[in-house]
Amino acid sequence: MHLPAFRLAIIFIVGKRKVALYGLSRITLAFVFYRLFVSMRRLLFFFLLSTLTGIGSAQDPSPTVSITPLKQKLIAREWRGKVHKEKADEYASYLLREGVNKLAAIPGNLGVQMFRLDEGDTVEFTVISYWPSIEAIKRYAGESYQKPHQLPKDPEYLIELPQVVRHYEVLVDSREEGR
Repeated sequence: MHLPAFRLAIIFIVGKRKVALYGLSRITLAFVFYRLFVSMRRLLFFFLLSTLTGIGSAQDPSPTVSITPLKQKLIAREWRGKVHKEKADEYASYLLREGVNKLAAIPGNLGVQMFRLDEGDTVEFTVISYWPSIEAIKRYAGESYQKPHQLPKDPEYLIELPQVVRHYEVLVDSREEGR
């Protein structure tokens, strides 16, 4: 009978007397020690892996990001509008073409984002534009800068015309473009 080397070693270590004491066959003990050997081999592998890579150590291997407040003032102007779901794709194209693209071309504008949120039967669109100051927004929107500029077809699409836009001072921007 040919047994693998690790089983022969285990049978040699255990010996006949100890096998009789535990009431287990040599094969059963060999299997138990084999499983122990496999488990220890896995532990050794993960120990070496963690030692070499730092995974699981007190030092986190993930890169740290130091986010600092913006040095220059930045204002975000937020507009929201809801449409019925069946008109959403058409309105998204219209809003991009007639609103967002034109907004991005206004002198002083630092960028625009457009978001879509599907909410069952309705879809909410949010447009956020970035400006260096409230004065820059006033040059575009006038003294009543807190009132939204409606697009010509907004009454056809929107469930309710927005009555206000909100302005936020941006304190932190971790996007590469925002640095």
